[in-house]
Amino acid sequence: MPGPILISVPDLGDFRDVEVIEVLVAPGDRVELETPLITLETDKATMDIPATAAGTVLELQVKKGDRVSMGDAVLVLEPGEAAAAQVTAQPAAQEQAHEASPEARPAGDSRDVGLRVPDLGDFHDVEVIEVLVSAGDTVELETPLITLETDKATMDVPATAAGRIAAVHVARGARVAYVSFEKKTAEVYIQEVATGKRRKLVSYEGINGAPAWSPDGRRLALTLSRDGNPEIYTMDLQGSGLRRITSSAGIDTSPVWTTDG
Repeated sequence: MPGPILISVPDLGDFRDVEVIEVLVAPGDRVELETPLITLETDKATMDIPATAAGTVLELQVKKGDRVSMGDAVLVLEPGEAAAAQVTAQPAAQEQAHEASPEARPAGDSRDVGLRVPDLGDFHDVEVIEVLVSAGDTVELETPLITLETDKATMDVPATAAGRIAAVHVARGARVAYVSFEKKTAEVYIQEVATGKRRKLVSYEGINGAPAWSPDGRRLALTLSRDGNPEIYTMDLQGSGLRRITSSAGIDTSPVWTTDG
C-alpha cells in the first residue's frame, strides 16, 4: 500500500502569496479527483485548488488567511484504491493500459479520461496562448498541458491524470474577430473557432469594422463611430480599455499594427 500523498498548490501563473479565503475540506473527508480543496483570492479573481488524487484527508497544511504560492503544501491525503493502483502499477502494466485505449488516463486504468479546464474563478473566455503537448505525447500527473492568459496573468493548466494524449481539442489563438451586418447596425464580434461561441464587443450607430489583431493577440484596433464620426480605436478582448487613436473630419478605417505592436 503506498504512503500518504502531499497535495500542493499548482502553477498559479504570475500570482504569488495568494490568500486562502476558504478551506473546503477537513481531516477525515473523502475527496475525489478534482474535488475543490481550498479557495484562493487575488486582487482580481478567486479560484479553487482541486484534488489531484482521490483519497481521505489526513492532515491540512493550510488554514483560512494563509498566503500560498506554487509548490506550497495544501494537505496530506491517504490514497484510495484508484490512487493506490496508480502509484503501485508496474511500468509494463502501465504501458499495456496505455495501448488498450489511447486517451490520457490514470496509470493502470483503461478508462478514457477527458482533461478539462478547471475552475478559473472570475475569469471567462480566457485565451490559449500556448499548447504544450501534442497527440501521442505521454504525460504525468500535473504535467502542464496549455497556457492561458488573461489581461492580468498567465497560468498553466496541468494534467489531472497520467497517460497518453489521443487528441488535443484546443489551439493557440483559436478566435477570430469580424463584423456582422445581421442588423442595421454593424456589430463587432469575437468568435471561438472550435465551438462557434461568439461574443459581441461593440455596437454603435454608423460605420464599425475592420478589426485588426495586435501582434501579441491581446488587443484589437478597429474603426468605430462611437462619437458619430468613424475613428480608429484600440480595445482589449473584453471590449474595455477603449482608446481613441485618430481624430479627423474624414472617415478613418483599415488600421494595421506594426510588428512590434
